[in-house]
Amino acid sequence: MLLLVMHACNKKQKENGLKANAEFPIGTAIKIETLNADFELQDLQKSNFNSITSASDMKMNRIIESEGVYKWSRIDGILNYAQNNNQRLFGHNLIWHSSTPKW
Repeated sequence: MLLLVMHACNKKQKENGLKANAEFPIGTAIKIETLNADFELQDLQKSNFNSITSASDMKMNRIIESEGVYKWSRIDGILNYAQNNNQRLFGHNLIWHSSTPKW
């Protein structure tokens, strides 16, 4: 009996997800490479969250690798993921003591 109840609860939670049971945005922070490489993680993220925060991908040292040279491809990937999955996107600290460019 207990297994039947647990199965029913898990099925309902999987169908509705965490985000469906909250009156406020439910978010996750993750590196886009990690998310892109794991389809099971993507399913979990899409079904439970409606907001995504880039863990470190939007920090200055990941965007500006050398003075005056900007790399937006990683950010574009995060933005595309958020837009394609109807999620809010939050950036991370632009300036962080251990993540400023060495130049």
